[in-house]
Amino acid sequence: MESLRSISAESGEWVEVIMVDDGSDDGSAGVAGAMKQELSHLRITLLTRRNAGTAAARNAGLMRARGEWVFFLDADDDLAFDPIPYIRKYSFATGIVFPLVMMRHGRIYKKRKPVAIPPGRHLDVFSAGNPNMVSAYLVRRDCISRMFEEDFLYMEDWLFWISNPRVFERSIVCTDTASSVIHLHGGNKSSDFLLNGTFRERVAEKVLNDAVGMLSRRQRNNLRINLGIGRIQQGRKVPAGILLCWPSDPVLYIKLLAYFIMKKRLERLDPYRS
Repeated sequence: MESLRSISAESGEWVEVIMVDDGSDDGSAGVAGAMKQELSHLRITLLTRRNAGTAAARNAGLMRARGEWVFFLDADDDLAFDPIPYIRKYSFATGIVFPLVMMRHGRIYKKRKPVAIPPGRHLDVFSAGNPNMVSAYLVRRDCISRMFEEDFLYMEDWLFWISNPRVFERSIVCTDTASSVIHLHGGNKSSDFLLNGTFRERVAEKVLNDAVGMLSRRQRNNLRINLGIGRIQQGRKVPAGILLCWPSDPVLYIKLLAYFIMKKRLERLDPYRS
């Protein structure tokens, strides 16, 4: 919440902040109330609801939002920029993607560069994985045609981008500033190998089933490989012939081979581990 100070007083009249307290027990509601008084130049709305997961919380915020653009930020991460100058500069865009700074133990662990998504080719990119975290994007609200799938407790942002291709029709990549600071720790959702594997498999299965006849051979193979990686993460057997999925994204294929060969070591190297 302190990071809201990144938004200037001049930008404040154009910004709507919606905080969703998803059944927390850490006093978040009281902190939010105090911030509303301190940051009086911002319109801050607090929504309190029972715990239902990240996707449901984001949907609650989306349904309440009235602005033309939206930006998602998790509670344990920091806003690092003022979005209004970029919205004005790129008012024609459908989405704007930024770098992220990843912190671990109070130090910069990695600066994550944004990946461009070519118009008309978003499935080429997203069938292979999710290259840009949700807090890297400013998104035009009217380009969102499908909400987050609330029964996907993990990997919900990956499925969200796959389901909303209009976001990438006129997508702009900005490299001059980071949009957010991500704090890596053992409590991050991304640190749970088993559940991430479970939902990686579920997302891949859903897209393969829902987009029958719409996927290229390469895109289908990418999704099958992701399904296989998800099963390896869960300690399950992979589908027969998974290594024959070609053509496919070469980086993803190498990742599959790496999981086959040294899954346990990859788990130990996971940057989200505290």
